[in-house]
Amino acid sequence: MIFAIFFTYQQASRLVAKQCIVGVVWGLGGTTMVRFAVVAALFLGAPVAALAQQDLLHGEWRGSYNCGPEVVGVTIDIGPRRPDASHDGIFTFYPVDGGARVKTGAYSIRINTPVESRTLVAKPVEWIIPAPGYSHYGFTASIDAGGRIIEGKMDRVRCQGVRVAKDGKFPGGVTAPASNASQEARRRKAATDKEEQERLERVAGSDRRAAERRAAMPRPVSEEDRMNGERRALISRLVGRWDGAVYSRSVDTVRMSLEFSERQTVTDGVFLDVKLASTYMGGKYGLVLDRSGEARIERIDVPAGERGRHFMATVTRNSSLKDGFGRDVLQLSTFSRSTAYLFREATTATPFLELCETHRNWITRRYEAWGKARALKTRYFTGLGGYNAQDASLSEAFADDTFKKYFGSTVGEMTDARFDELLRNARDCAVTRSSVYRPELIEGIVNVRVSEADVNGFRSGFWVHRPGSLPTSRAQALAIIEAAKESGQVLKALSPELDGLDDARSIEQKISAAIAGGAAVARPDALEAALAAAGRKLAALREAGARKLTDEREARHLRRMQGVRIPQEAIPAGRRELVAALVAGKLTRLNGDAQSFFGGVVDQAIGGCGLPSSTAERLALLRPMVTAADRAVFGTAYGDADLLKMLGSMAGGQATHVEGQETVKAITCADPFLGVLLAAIADVSANAGQATDGRESLFVRTCSNDRPREQCECVAREARSVIPDIDGRSYSRDIFPMIINANPGVSLRVGLVCRVGNY
Repeated sequence: MIFAIFFTYQQASRLVAKQCIVGVVWGLGGTTMVRFAVVAALFLGAPVAALAQQDLLHGEWRGSYNCGPEVVGVTIDIGPRRPDASHDGIFTFYPVDGGARVKTGAYSIRINTPVESRTLVAKPVEWIIPAPGYSHYGFTASIDAGGRIIEGKMDRVRCQGVRVAKDGKFPGGVTAPASNASQEARRRKAATDKEEQERLERVAGSDRRAAERRAAMPRPVSEEDRMNGERRALISRLVGRWDGAVYSRSVDTVRMSLEFSERQTVTDGVFLDVKLASTYMGGKYGLVLDRSGEARIERIDVPAGERGRHFMATVTRNSSLKDGFGRDVLQLSTFSRSTAYLFREATTATPFLELCETHRNWITRRYEAWGKARALKTRYFTGLGGYNAQDASLSEAFADDTFKKYFGSTVGEMTDARFDELLRNARDCAVTRSSVYRPELIEGIVNVRVSEADVNGFRSGFWVHRPGSLPTSRAQALAIIEAAKESGQVLKALSPELDGLDDARSIEQKISAAIAGGAAVARPDALEAALAAAGRKLAALREAGARKLTDEREARHLRRMQGVRIPQEAIPAGRRELVAALVAGKLTRLNGDAQSFFGGVVDQAIGGCGLPSSTAERLALLRPMVTAADRAVFGTAYGDADLLKMLGSMAGGQATHVEGQETVKAITCADPFLGVLLAAIADVSANAGQATDGRESLFVRTCSNDRPREQCECVAREARSVIPDIDGRSYSRDIFPMIINANPGVSLRVGLVCRVGNY
């Protein structure tokens, strides 16, 4: 039975995990057709020798391919066969049949015919007519025996097959429509080729006639000479400072600054050093030119074999790109499928790194204030339930003394225009690549996650709240400042009132009233100072209250045991100390192994003895029974890779449960001690993390900063069977994977009973 449950659950878990992953991927890129253009490369089937001899590929091919629900028109212009049996070509795509969601674009491609192979492969080279938001991939395909139809599929793109015919003429008299876009692509390609040829002639330091004489010479230019020429051209074009931004459909615009400097020698292909303002905190970058002529910005302080995993951007080779003001534009295809446009002129008077350093320090101050506000809520818990840590951190950030320290003037002294620019700079600096792994810089600024693991996470469930988002106007900032000043006035009146109170409940109520009465956004430092004396008094009162509750609980259990003897001979030797502590009122919670044992006691008492007799008393004992059953079926190491360890924990849970059952049989149903023991189990099982002993669960206190207190108590209560020390832990999302891996039954109750969805 247990093996069947184990394997069935494992299979179901994996299936659900796969479905979740697919859902996330679809959510990020469900409209793949709109995101990715396809760039061609096709051709399998016809013998390579025949293709080479007859040059069947040369000419215009028209047809279509499917991408998602859309049909996309395509024209492939393939040039004559080169000496190395390759072909240059142009791939143009465009909407057909009213496909409004399809954009128009074109790329140049290189088609190769591998030796001793029937496969022909095409790879993208560069954009000719860019289509924003699209990326290009290659194709493999085949040509029919008659040399008139090409069919194939794309590389790494979730689109269906491409089918094109020579001159668009398919069997049956069907002709694929032509597009003006392909004519425009050919015109632009010709102009670009001409410009590239002229550029290479200038780089070589010769006039046109000298270049033509060299081209006519029988000896071709060597590969090394070609690479050196490409490098010299890039050096001439790129060396210096570029400023601009990265544009993306999925996140806000990100400001970027690059500085290229020439190296004395080429090392591992790197011939230009690159300083990225958005990555200055970690890593060195360089420009690498590969054999295909693609220039890539890569991280260079890692082994050469690992650089592909640290790819940053590809430099677009169109050297004539200009903006509307006639400025030279550097276009990059970035790591996130976004496009960066950078300009020679600096976009700000202050160098980007210097500008961002000021903003980062200010944002860090706000984050630290947020952390202190949350720590105060944990310390005072009940009294500061209404304290708004998010807005309090903004009170600190925009306070006159703080703001002036970083920006030279207060918010009130600034103009609206200057304040708006400051907020834009704060946002741009926070989302540069150097900052996205630092939560104090990113949280609450923009809607992006702070680590790779969080990128595909959901925002609901147990997601930790963020610091308050920055205001969108100077008027909002002034309102925050005014509210903070009012909170300060409330705090001044609070301290003397707290001095005259001598019980914990009154102190907490007075603090709560002050928070509700206007101190909810007080600066954390001011609130901490106002509550310092009351905090010391409150700690002493809580400790005294804890001792009193302990004495009362032990006295209650002692009265229950009057005239009743513990049948030591019926209790296993290893459990006698535990049972004695429980009936004496020494325990406030049942954790881990104890839950399995006492769950077995309850199971046998109800099933074998009919005790307790009332339904209400039995319901009070339901929890230890359910928990014991979970541990018996799943153990506490269900997700462990060691199968023997997992099965061993299951067997251990079953054995402990049986031990509790056998103990009841030895005690006998008629022994009055059994009723006392059941009453003690019911008492301790009712504790859900509230202060029954005057010492609040640390997990509940810290969790309540982000979630409702009742939900936090529920999680603590359900998880104790698999995480016995949960009450001594600070809240973290890592708790939930631990529960899931330990025991699926417990994790299911956390989801259903405590209503914890995505965490």
